[in-house]
Amino acid sequence: MRRSRLFARRRSILISFLLAAVVSLAYTCAISMTSQIRTPSRYIHPRFTIFACPKGPNHTQTAVNEEVALASWVFWLDPPADLVLLIGFESDSGLQDLARKYGDEAQRRERPTKVKYVRLDNEGIIKTSDGDVGPNLRFVFSTAKRAVMPQSEEDIFTYVNADIVLPSNFVTASHRSFSTGERTRPSEIVLTGTRTDCKGPLQSAENLLKLASSSTYPRLESSFRECLPHAPTGKDYWIYRREFWERHGGIPDFMLGRFVWDDYMALVANTFGMLIDLSPVTFVIHLEHEYGHTNVRTRNMLLGGEGRKRNKRLMDAAWQVLAPNRDDSHLNLNSVYWRACPIDNAGINFIVEPAATWAHDAAWLNNTKSFPHSEGSCDYGKLFGCTTTCGILTRDARVHSENNTHATSMLMP
Repeated sequence: MRRSRLFARRRSILISFLLAAVVSLAYTCAISMTSQIRTPSRYIHPRFTIFACPKGPNHTQTAVNEEVALASWVFWLDPPADLVLLIGFESDSGLQDLARKYGDEAQRRERPTKVKYVRLDNEGIIKTSDGDVGPNLRFVFSTAKRAVMPQSEEDIFTYVNADIVLPSNFVTASHRSFSTGERTRPSEIVLTGTRTDCKGPLQSAENLLKLASSSTYPRLESSFRECLPHAPTGKDYWIYRREFWERHGGIPDFMLGRFVWDDYMALVANTFGMLIDLSPVTFVIHLEHEYGHTNVRTRNMLLGGEGRKRNKRLMDAAWQVLAPNRDDSHLNLNSVYWRACPIDNAGINFIVEPAATWAHDAAWLNNTKSFPHSEGSCDYGKLFGCTTTCGILTRDARVHSENNTHATSMLMP
């Protein structure tokens, strides 16, 4: 009898142990499934690609500016980009060698950024009746998409003009803007911003290239006679997820660098997505240059050239197909509906709020001369119409953003 009771007790303990194990396993599986559902891949680390269409080292008027810009994309970003893609449209531009040079140097410095070169075929090059030649924007964007494999809808692409120097916080500001904006508009966020024009280099081209070899971001504005924010139309970079433009009609066959096309990008992003202006929190520099790399030679001639006229016709036709009943006459590159605005002078914390329109007038130009060129500072944000009280404590900023139904907080944890 005693042996029977002992056996029954052992069997009961064994059954209890097995039941506990089954319950524990089921709970673990449930937690794993919940985690997979609630943690989309965009919050892990989507690939960040920068692509551009430079003229190349053999174009002496733009070569130095392009190389300084390239150095900023490869060496100065923190965190770094995953890929920098140089897309060429001339066979003898020297761009392939430049990509190899910077790719090898990135590897030597143990930077994770890869640098690749791809050349457009003849179908991706536009020739106009006045003799102008330039890349087809649709082909440039599709080439960038094909270069990042395997495909993921979470991939982030940044088109940037080839002479634009990016600040060290560029990737950080982009990731924060995406992760915040997509709480309400998943995959529909587009980021852009106004550049600062730097004119009158105080150093030789050789010294500027020495700056380009720096491992950390140098304050380039000290190397120029004057650096002032451009008019609201100076949007020289566009950041988006892989399929955004395809979901909204695709990109027409615009001629790159011939105006109008960026108006169309702003129009589409404002109408069908959430376009956020990063100007107050990213100090993006445009280095002065002439227009001798084009067949029409001057900016004014470019404005009246066949390339611009062609782009305008394409824009009007594409918009009629995409949104035939929408009036676009009031929209331009200043019509950004959302803006990232600083809330402290450290440039660490900022919020997204409805964008106030700002005028590029004499008063504004005068203000630019007295405010510091420091992205994320309170005074710098005021230039772009930021209305949030700046310089307040992080805790108070959190309360402000929670009480403001039109503002979205982007506070460091």
